[in-house]
Formats: sequence, structure tokens, C-alpha cells
Amino acid sequence: MPLDFQAFEDSIGAHIARTGSVMGKALHRKLREAGYDISPDHWIVLVHLWTQDGQNQQHLARIAGRNKTSVTRAIDGLEDQNFVVRIVDEEDRRNRRIYLTRHGRALYHELLPHIEALMTEATAGVSETELSLCKQVLGRIFQNLQIPDG
Repeated sequence: MPLDFQAFEDSIGAHIARTGSVMGKALHRKLREAGYDISPDHWIVLVHLWTQDGQNQQHLARIAGRNKTSVTRAIDGLEDQNFVVRIVDEEDRRNRRIYLTRHGRALYHELLPHIEALMTEATAGVSETELSLCKQVLGRIFQNLQIPDG
């Protein structure tokens, strides 16, 4: 049976992929225009560190839903910009924990207005009810497909 490309283009997976891609590109463009070299992968790592500083790379990769290589590259880039530092974990010296620098902590307040503007632009014409329903549906799809740890 031949693949129906029209049906594929209208599938939920294709819509999610396209939207995720365009959101990432828009985030990178908006922050670059504001003078920041912050990629979508950098952003994901920063958000998780702003929530809980001092996480190890493996944990960051798992909660960010990214592979270890892309998280390592993101951390390298953030370290080069003096937003994070790697510090040996005293409890397990094989691990390094990632901590925000003073500059990395301050970055949150610098980037927030740009992110809020992007989200306003992205959700223009979308009601709170529609946005809430969209999040519920995407959350359900995520739960249905999530592979348990182990």
C-alpha cells in the first residue's frame, strides 16, 4: 500500500514536528536579534538549571528529552559564554554537576521579556481555552508514547 503523503502532512506528528521546528527557529532568531547567542538547546538547559541548579548532564539530558551529545554541546556553548560551570560531584567524582554562574542567573531576567514577546506572537489569535486544550492533548500524546525509565 503506497504511503499517503497528504495524510502524513496532516498528521498530528507532522504538525508537532513543524511547530516545534518553527518555534525553535523563532526563539533563536528573536534572541539573536536581541544580541544573545542562545540556541533552543541552550535555552532548554538554562530553563532546567534556573528551576534546579546543580544537575548532572545525564539528568539534564533525560528531563530535557535530548540525547547526551546535544546536551553536552549545549553545556559547552553555555560554558564558553560564562553562563555555566561544571563542578566535580563530591558524592560521585565520576560525575560533574552543572551550575549557573552569576552571569547565567542574571540571564533569566534579561531573556524573559524576549521570551514573553515570542510567546505573545506565537499565540496571537489563540484563546486561553484553545491553548489549554492544546496543552492537554499534547500532554496526553506525550504520556501515551513516553518510554518508562529503566
